[in-house]
Amino acid sequence: MIEKEKKVLSKLESLESVNIHLAEFEHVMDYKTLEGGHIDPNVLSAGMFPWLLRNILNTLYKEREVKAMSLDLPEGIKFNLIQLFKESFPSLKMPECEQLAIESYRGYFNMFGDTSHIDQLFETIKNTLEKMKEKRDKFSSKYKNDSKFAKTVFEIPTLWSALLPEVWAKHRVSLVEELYLNVSRNTNISGFKVPLLSGVCDFIENAMTNLDIPKAGVYASFKVEFEGDFGYAIKYLTEKSFPKVEVRVLNDLHHNSSLFAVVPLASLSALLGKEKRNTLYRLLIHGKYKVKGGLNTVELEDRKYPRIEYSPKWKHKAKFMLSKSIVDELDGIYSVKELLTKSFDQYAYLWEHSNQKTFDLRNKSERVMYLSNAINAKGSFFKIYESMEELHNLGIEYPKTTFVSENEKVQETDLGKEVVLKEGGLCSTGGKGVLRLPTVDITPELLAQYNSPILQEYVDNLMLEIDGLPYYGHIRMISVLNSDGVPFHLGYGLKATSGFNSSSYRTVALFFDSSGEFRFGMKDMSKKIPLFSLKGENIKFKYKSLNHAFEKVRYNWLVGMYYLNEYCNSKMIKKRFNSLVKDRILAESFVIE
Repeated sequence: MIEKEKKVLSKLESLESVNIHLAEFEHVMDYKTLEGGHIDPNVLSAGMFPWLLRNILNTLYKEREVKAMSLDLPEGIKFNLIQLFKESFPSLKMPECEQLAIESYRGYFNMFGDTSHIDQLFETIKNTLEKMKEKRDKFSSKYKNDSKFAKTVFEIPTLWSALLPEVWAKHRVSLVEELYLNVSRNTNISGFKVPLLSGVCDFIENAMTNLDIPKAGVYASFKVEFEGDFGYAIKYLTEKSFPKVEVRVLNDLHHNSSLFAVVPLASLSALLGKEKRNTLYRLLIHGKYKVKGGLNTVELEDRKYPRIEYSPKWKHKAKFMLSKSIVDELDGIYSVKELLTKSFDQYAYLWEHSNQKTFDLRNKSERVMYLSNAINAKGSFFKIYESMEELHNLGIEYPKTTFVSENEKVQETDLGKEVVLKEGGLCSTGGKGVLRLPTVDITPELLAQYNSPILQEYVDNLMLEIDGLPYYGHIRMISVLNSDGVPFHLGYGLKATSGFNSSSYRTVALFFDSSGEFRFGMKDMSKKIPLFSLKGENIKFKYKSLNHAFEKVRYNWLVGMYYLNEYCNSKMIKKRFNSLVKDRILAESFVIE
């Protein structure tokens, strides 16, 4: 280990406390010189690790589906299931009931990986059929045929959980449990080898040392939908160790809605039929709605489209509306204020949804909730780096950054011929407000459109070629600090695209373990075709030494984590972040009262 890295490790272990345990910094480099550095914080928020975890769990689910095809349905259970279907839907013929008995039995195994608890199996299927009868006439014509509807429900987890929300958490937790079982049995999961699976479990457990989980009561784990499985891992491990704790994993409907559900958005919209479902999903994702003040309402601009309305008075039931009609009532919907208890697991947007102006700095959950928002505002992130580098001089690398006012004229000599303009003053997780353009095009009028804008030198981040075509990207350190300030390095995540924004969804995603060996990837994340080897893929990396690039990424991650935690010393948070607001680096909403 290089000496300068040992020095940073020593400083991390000497921290008074760890407030920032997780950050997937986006690190860009010029492939010829390896110059560049961090461009985006992703502090207390992650994309590559949840992506890896989800793919492992989904692979387990596919293995279950294969096993289920060879399951024999015991005659006694088969008879009772046939009777259940016949009683629920008298119009069904006996061969249909027999087939549905088999489908439901296998579907239950797919969902939960176990059919040994017969009473639970019957109760779950019975409750599902009751919900089918209750809801079938409200939705798409696709679901009017009883036999086809039932068959589809037991095949698709999101559809099943649309009828019976409580099965979703049980489904994902069962997959986490199976992951741990495979590790204990030294069994691979398809192309995912045991050392990687064991590392994933270690990553989760190191992260959990930083969570303020009570010994009893309800603990809320707020997650953006794609991070949800991390929450279900927390639920599995916590409830296994502390039977008196209930971990409630809550999926954000969308980062601007301030509403959460016990199932993902895909489940909430599963019964609408393809056209309405896709319309709702597209409009929510792209934010074409507005939120009303006291009554949390996701109201789409065009009222002919579906929308969600909710009030805390409705006891966790929201209304799925189409025009003036109620399409359905959705169970298990919450607003932030209903869920904030003394301890909880935050996610990057939670502070702005909570509308809290005061909080108890002694309460770690509340403190971290604020920091996850305040540091992800790019202006504060780079200002922290600037001030901490002046104090400690550890050699943090990031592109040359300028904090500009709307009347300021920027010269090419300041940052080069091409710059990246970023939203600086608001929480910018997810790449909000990022624009690459020639320096000469920076005008006061353009700057006025951004909150506390910052300009960064553009780094030519050509990373690799696929089939001879160039791809530009960044590297992320997939690591975590435990509560003692000791890092656990799982590996490196590479994201690349043929365009400018390598954070976009349709990208190449590659995972290398901590030794620099390729373990998993996708040439297009949207197509979800897994790679476990790069042989024959015609992928050529531009770096002379990928391991040298990884070394720079690892060192910068360590320094970045030290700087953020040292800056966010609990005794200094109020003074330092209020100063950032005063200097117009952060928006007024971040003032700590």
